[in-house]
Amino acid sequence: MSPNFESRAVVWTAETGTTDLGGMNSRAIDINNRGVIAGEVQGQAAVWTDIGVWQELGILGDSPFGGPRFSSAGAINDRGWVVGTSTAPAGGAFLWTPETGMENLGHLHAGLDISLSHALADQCVLGQDGPDGR
Repeated sequence: MSPNFESRAVVWTAETGTTDLGGMNSRAIDINNRGVIAGEVQGQAAVWTDIGVWQELGILGDSPFGGPRFSSAGAINDRGWVVGTSTAPAGGAFLWTPETGMENLGHLHAGLDISLSHALADQCVLGQDGPDGR
């Protein structure tokens, strides 16, 4: 029998200890002050909902470089907005809100195919823009 190398997202609190958040090949990336968790499940950005399931956030599109499609959450704020990176024809940095869904934030310079978003405040996104995400 071969070992199981599946990763599982978990959360720890003093009250409950460690809780398995489920989802095959899942990981928790960030948590906001309301206890909402952003992460990914099976290569797709997701949030852990208050009903105890992962809600997948989507994928922007195919990569201009080929390869598998994916998205990954980078951060979540107290409004429930999520930023991250996804495969996309151009850009790749995204902002997801419950009201609008996933939006491509594009990039600053024409001809660049990669942009990444890593963090956000109340109404500001922090990220990278450049040929290799710099």
